[in-house]
Amino acid sequence: MSRFPERTLDWLLLPALSTPGGRPRIAGNAGRRQRVWSTRGWLGPVLRLFLVVGMLAGTCRAIDLTSLGWVLQRSAPSKTITAILQTSSGYLWIGTYDGLIRYDGVDFVPMDRSTRSRWHDDGVTCLYQAPSGVLWIGHSRGGVSSYSNGTFTYHPPPASERFDKIQALASDDRGRIWAMTSAGLLRCVDDGTEIPGSGPDRAQFLSMARPREGHIWLTRAYHLYELVGGRLSVVPWTAGDPGLHRVQYVAPREEGGLWVVAENVLYIRKPDGQVSRVTRLQMPFCAISSLTEVRGRFILIGSPDDGVLSINVAKPEQQHWSCRQTGWATDSVLALAGDREGGAWLGSDGAGFFKLRVDAVSSVVSPDDWRGRSVLTVSPAHHGGFWIGTEGAGLYHLDKDGRWSNYSLEDGMQNAYVWTVYEDPKGTVWIGNWLGMDVLSDGRIHAAPGSDQLPAPINTIVPARDGGLWIGGVRGLVHYDNGRIRWMESRTAPTLLHVKSVLEDPDGTLWVGCDGEGLGCIRSGKVVRYTTRNGLSSDYIKGLYRDKDGSLWIGTKGGGLDRLKDGRFSAILPANGLADATVSQIEDDGRGYLWMSTGAGIIRVSKRQLNACADGQLGQVDCLSYGRNDGLGSLICSPSQQGGNCRTADGRLVFSMDQSLAIIDPSDVALNTQVPPVVIESVRIDGRVVTPNGAVRRPVVVPPGRHRIEFKFTGLSFADPSLVRFKYRLAGLDSDWQQARAERYAIYSYVPPGRYTFRVLAANNDNVWNLGGAEVALTVRPFVWQTLWFRLTLAGLFVLATVALVWNRARVKLLRSLERLELERSIDSERARIANDMHDEFGAHLTRITMLCETVRRDLGDPAKTQDGLGRIYETARGVTKAMDEIVWAVNPKHDTLESLVNYFEKYAQDFLRTAGIRCRFDFPLEIPPWRPHSDARHNLFLAYKEALNNVVKHSGATEVTISLEAGPEGGRLVVADNGSGLGAAPVAQEGRIASGNGLASMRRRLAQLGGSVELRQSQDPGFTVVFSFPWKSVNR
Repeated sequence: MSRFPERTLDWLLLPALSTPGGRPRIAGNAGRRQRVWSTRGWLGPVLRLFLVVGMLAGTCRAIDLTSLGWVLQRSAPSKTITAILQTSSGYLWIGTYDGLIRYDGVDFVPMDRSTRSRWHDDGVTCLYQAPSGVLWIGHSRGGVSSYSNGTFTYHPPPASERFDKIQALASDDRGRIWAMTSAGLLRCVDDGTEIPGSGPDRAQFLSMARPREGHIWLTRAYHLYELVGGRLSVVPWTAGDPGLHRVQYVAPREEGGLWVVAENVLYIRKPDGQVSRVTRLQMPFCAISSLTEVRGRFILIGSPDDGVLSINVAKPEQQHWSCRQTGWATDSVLALAGDREGGAWLGSDGAGFFKLRVDAVSSVVSPDDWRGRSVLTVSPAHHGGFWIGTEGAGLYHLDKDGRWSNYSLEDGMQNAYVWTVYEDPKGTVWIGNWLGMDVLSDGRIHAAPGSDQLPAPINTIVPARDGGLWIGGVRGLVHYDNGRIRWMESRTAPTLLHVKSVLEDPDGTLWVGCDGEGLGCIRSGKVVRYTTRNGLSSDYIKGLYRDKDGSLWIGTKGGGLDRLKDGRFSAILPANGLADATVSQIEDDGRGYLWMSTGAGIIRVSKRQLNACADGQLGQVDCLSYGRNDGLGSLICSPSQQGGNCRTADGRLVFSMDQSLAIIDPSDVALNTQVPPVVIESVRIDGRVVTPNGAVRRPVVVPPGRHRIEFKFTGLSFADPSLVRFKYRLAGLDSDWQQARAERYAIYSYVPPGRYTFRVLAANNDNVWNLGGAEVALTVRPFVWQTLWFRLTLAGLFVLATVALVWNRARVKLLRSLERLELERSIDSERARIANDMHDEFGAHLTRITMLCETVRRDLGDPAKTQDGLGRIYETARGVTKAMDEIVWAVNPKHDTLESLVNYFEKYAQDFLRTAGIRCRFDFPLEIPPWRPHSDARHNLFLAYKEALNNVVKHSGATEVTISLEAGPEGGRLVVADNGSGLGAAPVAQEGRIASGNGLASMRRRLAQLGGSVELRQSQDPGFTVVFSFPWKSVNR
């Protein structure tokens, strides 16, 4: 057995394990390295630097000084930090001799010259935010700048003070800003009023503070002064300590009043003037560069040449930290500032910018660092302390007095790979290893009886209800009692292999978790195995825990956390808010929470939320995660088997990590309830920033077209910026919130024209959401054809076109109906005309034939009369035939052409006039126009034409007839001229020519139906002319 000497400088008390005086070693952690600028030469030492502050509420706590890792590059800030301030906006502002820097926990943003174009001095020496919210910046050459709503305003110094740097700024009870200069002056920035230093050497002002009450307090020549109404007066102390006359520094107190350092003693001066002593400072009497209060729990005091002093106000306890002893090139601390989440920030002269924090997790490491091996298991010792198994370094024991012991092969162990360890009520320590099981009793280690019969390697040893042990290994599960071994299944063919955890219910039911074989249940000797086929989320079981309500919680590899309740499995996965899909060790803190080691560190989840999620009543659980920023040296937990965690008698939880033990006191866990401010920092359109100078407040207008729009935002939480989560939505385009985590921007490749509102929400590291968030209005202008009025006009035109189309179709349909009706009417008219013609022509002829036949019948005895009668019957019959031919020609559509009509006129006239012995001459055009007279027109024209020829034959006595056709653009003229007697005297005309009979009336009636007329002309010479005029529009088809 090896023992280790005490190392009092590096160790702290573990009160739950030991009496006062015990000093187990606590290793701090450098924390997560963030993406910021860094220098190389001092980074390594700084990452190993830890500032121990003391013990809080029975637990070991340490403030970890964490470097943010700057890298020297162009535009990088100086390594000399002169001022640090968190403003009400949530940003950290950092002053350097190279300018002002804004920090959001992830990115440093220098305020470039284009932003501060009116500055005459880049050097920033102090920062102050007035109650009005304006940020005031003091410069190294006497000037003062103010920053409000994204705009800087420079206030130049008097000519005589251009080389006096501003050491401090504050506002008085009237809201006026006062600047404390290095020349010993107090100057009002608003009106130029000056209050010089006192005495021949013009003693300088050492510090200036403005507490909540509104007056300005200063120290000068080791006295305390108050500035009221522009008048400076000395304030006497009420206590009798003579050292109070040597006042070194004043700073505002969060609860009101002042922190005062006088003669190296820290005092509280309350608003009513009462003074109470806190503690004497354990540091040399020297100048103080800064003093800050961290959430009412710690006071940090920086010295320009002697490092930092940390004071726990509640104890009070303090720790002095020398920067040079930890690898810094300087002990000069120029600036200290706390943030609203309990963190603290340090600025040095030459070493850069650092964050200080209180670790939530204490890490325990053996003095020999486990010989470079991993920790596998931990188990509480009955008399205080722990038993710790390692992967190759044997067994370690940390007793209640903080002494370390190590057992290995030389002490009798069969194997140095200790997978599980358990100390029974008698003090016997059972050690499961690769080859079997060892026993540590009375300081000696030897192989347990029957060790060679156990299912080695041994993964778990747990007590049985009957006083024996349940031992699980690669080859199965056995019950062990003083060397008596009982296999729970067939030794040669077990179904439960690679046993990692065993849990025994009060009724004797055994639950067995196997690595790759699922979950086994042994009840009354019967074995039932559950796998993914039965509802498990994974067959790789890492941990088991039985809750008081009967729920069996099952940690799995890759399947999250399962719950078995009432015979039903329910899985809680990363999609439900679980930090990781692998859950190894499960422990109940007795406060309603389950603590689990996972692949993402140690997490805490409410059992109420877990049950609600498993019952389907809750979609997301709130998961409190502990990682490197909380003190874990590594996120890697020990290889999963039972015994990787335990709960001590005082309620603390211990988890075995890869290279340490992680100790957490659940009673000291406090959620970060600070809602992170959300800021939309800029908007870019096609890569061009359109909203510079900080937060975006005005609406953003995007020109017409397709543009890439990028919103850059941030959530101002410094507890763990890597765990800040975001969700955003472009109202009017996004139907739901979009999730974002590491990225702090949202990109839209195309946003249609319209009005939108971009909103972003943020949650801090403990999932506390700022539901108000930040928003900015966005207007995307349309092209002309994308405007509403254009679309309405287009829609109106479309409606009109549709109406016109419908109206036209209805009109066409109506016209077709009318045409159909007209056609039907024309057909009916044509049928009536044919019937009339047939009745007129055939009726008269047939009647005459009947009468002639009757005459011939009576005159059969007279051959001459019979012959004459038959001749007349023949002529009458020929007339019927010709009438039939005329009717057929009139109704035949093949003859609906002007040329056909002219040809018919010509043929009829030749046949008719030849019989009468009258010559016939025709004067027709060589090219007949291609008009198509309809059947009515042909019929009426023919009958009028026929009537005119009949009159020539019967009444004119003419020997020659001239027929001509004149075709004009508007109509035609058919002329029938003879060389007969003409109209002659009136009596003759009345007896014979058409002017006095029904023939003229008939011709005029027929031409009138065609829209034409009949004209009769009597020549001076013998002859008579009939002119038929008709328009083409009424004749043509």
